[in-house]
Amino acid sequence: MNFARAPWNNPALNALIDMCKAMRKGVKNYGLVHGNGGIGEIQGVAILERMYNK
Repeated sequence: MNFARAPWNNPALNALIDMCKAMRKGVKNYGLVHGNGGIGEIQGVAILERMYNK
């Protein structure tokens, strides 16, 4: 949990960055990151799709 509300200590943000890196490398075409919201906060899900340059 991110008690200090610091971006570098946010597991959901770190997971989103890691997923984006994997998608940019071409390892994954789709991704899903879930943020549990901590203590009493709102939960969220980010669904990602790799876009191809044409």
